Amino acid sequence: MAGRAAVTSRLARVLATAVLALAVAGCGYHLRGARRLPPSMRHLRLQAPEPYGPLAVNLRRALSDAGATLVGQGSGGGGGTAVLEILEDRVNRRVVAVNAAGKAIEYELRLTVAFRVRADGRTLLSRQDLELTRDYPYNPSQALGSESEQNTALDAMRRQMVDLIMLRLNAAAKSGPSGGGGSPGSSAGDGTGAGP
Repeated sequence: MAGRAAVTSRLARVLATAVLALAVAGCGYHLRGARRLPPSMRHLRLQAPEPYGPLAVNLRRALSDAGATLVGQGSGGGGGTAVLEILEDRVNRRVVAVNAAGKAIEYELRLTVAFRVRADGRTLLSRQDLELTRDYPYNPSQALGSESEQNTALDAMRRQMVDLIMLRLNAAAKSGPSGGGGSPGSSAGDGTGAGP
């Protein structure tokens, strides 16, 4: 009898898992994965102020995962090659809180990126301005640990920024040439979304 109860219990778990998986798939939920680029951006050259900086490296990886054929800086690109231009990639840090002795105990990191996409003399996606901010605590007596925390926060912000850029590229594909919503000042605010 104990063996039969175990089999019934296992069967019930498998059935419940299958029903849950079907329900989740039916509501449109999907795991976050590589996004596909529109055909006009599948042959792409990335131009960045720091071509081997962390943002450019993460962006190259995401573009490749999305099906882009990346063309090197030295090649002219030729007809049909879109150019993703990183116009600005800036990190600022400012004090947001101090202790009684006037020493910083909390900082804000601000990552600002502006980009556009052009091909064959026309704009596929007009200038997009994105900004992420994140606060992190700072302990003056443990400067090394605090620096590590800053680097960890900045790495996470860059990954999130790459996701936002990929979302904008996909949105541009759905809305047609010049992307429609490239208003300067678009902001991701406190890391919660892709702005207005």
